[in-house]
Amino acid sequence: MDTSRSPAAGTHPLLPPLILAAVALGVYLVTLANGFVWDDGYIIVENPATRSFTSLRDILLSPDIVKPYYRPLNRASYLLDFQLFGMNPAGFHAVNMVLHALNVLLVYQLGRRLFSAGPAALTAALLFAVHPINVETVAFISARNNLIALFFALSCFLAFLRGRDQGDRRWHLVGALLLFLGLMSKETALMVIVPVFLYAIRPFHGTDGKKTDLLRRAAVLLPYIIAIVVYLLMRSAALEGVLGTGIAAAELPQRLARNLYIIPRYLALFLFPAGLTIFHEVPPDWASAPWLVPAWLVIAAGLWLFLRRGGPAARFGLLWLGVNFLPVANIVPIPSYPMAERFMYLPAAGFCLVAGAVLGGPLFDRWGARVGWGVVGSITLLLALVTVERNRDWRDDVSLFTSVIETAPRSAEGYFNLGSALIERGDTAGARAAWERAVGIDPRHSGALAQLGTLAARQGDLAGAKARYLAAVEANPANVMARYNLGRIYEMQGEPARAAEQYELFLRYVPVEYGEYVPEVRARLAKLRATAPAGGTAGAAAAP
Repeated sequence: MDTSRSPAAGTHPLLPPLILAAVALGVYLVTLANGFVWDDGYIIVENPATRSFTSLRDILLSPDIVKPYYRPLNRASYLLDFQLFGMNPAGFHAVNMVLHALNVLLVYQLGRRLFSAGPAALTAALLFAVHPINVETVAFISARNNLIALFFALSCFLAFLRGRDQGDRRWHLVGALLLFLGLMSKETALMVIVPVFLYAIRPFHGTDGKKTDLLRRAAVLLPYIIAIVVYLLMRSAALEGVLGTGIAAAELPQRLARNLYIIPRYLALFLFPAGLTIFHEVPPDWASAPWLVPAWLVIAAGLWLFLRRGGPAARFGLLWLGVNFLPVANIVPIPSYPMAERFMYLPAAGFCLVAGAVLGGPLFDRWGARVGWGVVGSITLLLALVTVERNRDWRDDVSLFTSVIETAPRSAEGYFNLGSALIERGDTAGARAAWERAVGIDPRHSGALAQLGTLAARQGDLAGAKARYLAAVEANPANVMARYNLGRIYEMQGEPARAAEQYELFLRYVPVEYGEYVPEVRARLAKLRATAPAGGTAGAAAAP
């Protein structure tokens, strides 16, 4: 490395890391006042595993609250948080902040290995520290698995590089352990094996100055392969043989084609982080978007330029960006959403390395350090201001879902979730208005229809409630709470066969977050079955 051009030249070597840590923590300091939001409720707050694991086996060999997720190290981190902070969200947020700051430092260390110029490494790390696309991962406690996965993936690759360059196999054992811990945090950490493999088989000169042979280079991969095999065996045991979400072959071409729309959208968020939201919808007519062809022409030109003239650091950044995008490219169906900002946390490290190559090299070479740092500082400040403001959207559920409809006024999902947040606050009128707005945008929005049915039932309008519930299950047969409440109404109206049918469908579709209703539904169903042969009807039930 040419240390004469390093930003730390003439200063203490700890100064750049201290600056980076201060910036990374500073932009997220406001999150300490935020609460538990969105899925934090059932993933953390209401999850018994957050408070107590009965044995080490429960930690290592049990799935997450939703299959096929198997992320025991991430779950164990919530348990540790609870032991340290109780159910105080500030403590959970503080851990996320620290993990993000550590990742910023790792991006900086990787940049120092890749770049010959110090400004490029510091630029890349600064951009990663403050980029608003990372807010969803850092401010959303339940997205911590991405933070931990990136920490271990970057640490693994740095350990691998040290072991390769020094010819010390002990570093490869450390790297394999770090890879295993990353996989135990989130399965997407597996993608670090791609750059590890490519750099392992790449010819290089060992400490003795001699070029290593291919067999010796490939041998260093053995510990990493063993780590992956051990993880897969543990995952298979925990999920009872289920290793993934399954690939619906018939839908694969359609899912892959959507990336023609999704990739430019992600790149636009990286370059111009406006319109940030937790619900990025892919419209059914996405292929007719007028900007699609020009966007891909720009992307193709950029790829050609970077691959030919970007240098090894920029090419590595593109590699990291690309391979870490693959797990969220909908090759395997994603149970949540086809597009989400938290999916970009690992790829963002690669994007920022590319940006560091663009800004930290030519900019400083042509205009000098004063102009270079002026430009980088201005960009960092602007991004930091957006990040601080975006953090405020995550104060609570009402502010979060209000931000959704401010960004996308036609988001039925945003209005539905806002209504759910308002009803939790006791604002029934506001909740009703939000749900009616959701149905106005999407007349087949099953969740909003079911909630409006519940409001009607509470007012004694069972006919109106039943109509809403029937519309809800027609729109989504797996709406289990609409099934449950329909069963209750049918019981009240003396229709045991129809009530039993709804309870059976409830049990068929019930997800884990509604597991508390299962014993009651089974008891009601058993009672209905017991009375049906004698011609009796179910007894009167309270209004749902």
